[in-house]
Amino acid sequence: MEWSAPLIWRKGRPFGFLVLLVLLAVQNWALPLALVDLRHALFDSYQIFFPREPTELPVTIVAVDEPSLERLGQWPWPRSVTARLMERIAQAKPVVVGVDILMPEPDRFSPDLWMRHQPGLSDEQRRTLAQLPSNDHLLGEAIRGTPTVLGFAGLHGPSSSPAPAP
Repeated sequence: MEWSAPLIWRKGRPFGFLVLLVLLAVQNWALPLALVDLRHALFDSYQIFFPREPTELPVTIVAVDEPSLERLGQWPWPRSVTARLMERIAQAKPVVVGVDILMPEPDRFSPDLWMRHQPGLSDEQRRTLAQLPSNDHLLGEAIRGTPTVLGFAGLHGPSSSPAPAP
């Protein structure tokens, strides 16, 4: 029995096979690299001549701006004010609220902390103030029903403490 070359090697097929391999390599490697600038230019022209008109704005940013500062006073505001703001935002039924404000210390305007710096209060006034919820508690209650992401900073490495209970 005599050995016979595979069909691909007969009658000039090696050249065709080599051409096929080169074309596949060009299609998968060189051609996309050469056309990147052309594709970007085409996309840019689509944006210039046929821009998409937004039908709705999926993101709303609520910022502390100059008119807000004039109306509500110097920053930082008591957290009771921030709690009222969060309640108003929650009425709009947002998908999520992101709070990009660091609050590293308890609110000094909370009734229990505020009364420590008021020497002229009577015992009855102090008892009344001590029974009021803290501004931090009010803010926590305002956030409770709305999906909220709070920023944090100052951790060195991953935190091993469990997340606070809602």
